[in-house]
Formats: sequence, structure tokens, C-alpha cells
Amino acid sequence: PGSVLEGQIWKDKALDYKKLGRVDEAIAAFAQVERESAVWTKVQAEAGEMLLAAGRLDEFETQFDINGAIESSADDGETRAELHYIQARIARELGDPQAEIEHMSEALAHGENEQIRAYAFFFRGLAYYRQGGAADAQGDSLAGRRFFESALEDLDQLLTSSPAAQLRGVAYRTR
Repeated sequence: PGSVLEGQIWKDKALDYKKLGRVDEAIAAFAQVERESAVWTKVQAEAGEMLLAAGRLDEFETQFDINGAIESSADDGETRAELHYIQARIARELGDPQAEIEHMSEALAHGENEQIRAYAFFFRGLAYYRQGGAADAQGDSLAGRRFFESALEDLDQLLTSSPAAQLRGVAYRTR
């Protein structure tokens, strides 16, 4: 206790629990990493991925601070991109396409990871599509058209990259 390695130890313990499929124990171990730890920001991203996969959105605000981690990640573009991607996924689950678009845009601006970029283009494209449909349904076909065009740009960007085969097929059918 009190060691500079304490955060790393909790993180490693959490990752071991994760590998064993013991989600509750992994989340509890991740929650032990203090904000002052050098690994805190990465732990927020790792815990965020686990909570999303488990469908436990309610625990983001009670146990973790994704927004605080985004602010702390200025020097680490990949972690910052991953955190924005997580925030976008949360927004998607909550039915907030505008927040999803904003966070996916930030993920694309900060990250180079091909997988995150592919999924960010895909999900942002779908969010634009949903926004276009909503605007069109409200009688604003001009706004709808702008959203649809943005959706096409993202899906085209995805198709010209090297996404996973199943993602490419979905993007092509969606386009």
C-alpha cells in the first residue's frame, strides 16, 4: 500500500479477472486505481470497454470518470481516442446521435488505431443517417440531405480503408 506501483498492481489484477471472465471482480479492481496513478486514464478506458460489453452503463458515472480521463489524456492520443469512442458508444446506447457524432469525430481526430477508426467511421455514419432520417421526418429535407451526405462520406471512407470483412459488408449494404 502507498507504492507508486499500487495502481499498476490493481490494473493487472483487474486484467487477470477479465481474462477469467470475472467481470464484477475486474470492475471492482479497476475502481481501486486512484486518479493520481499513472495508469488511471488507461484504466478508465479498459473499465469502460468492459462495462459497455456487459451493458452496465449505469456504473460509468458511479464508479468511473470517463470525462475526467479524457481531460487527463491530452498527451496520449490513442487513449484519448479510445475514451471518446467509449463516450460515443454510451451516447449511442442512450439514443443521442448528436453526442455520438461529436465523440466519434474526436476519436477520429486523436487516434490512429485502424480498428477504432473503422468503427468510428461506421457508427458515426449511422448516427448521421439517423439524424438525416429524423430531420427528413420533421420536414427539413435540406438538413436531412446534409446528414445523409455526411453518412455517405463516412461509409465511403470506411470502404476505402481495410476494415474487417464483416464490417465492410455491413457498410456496403448500408451505403
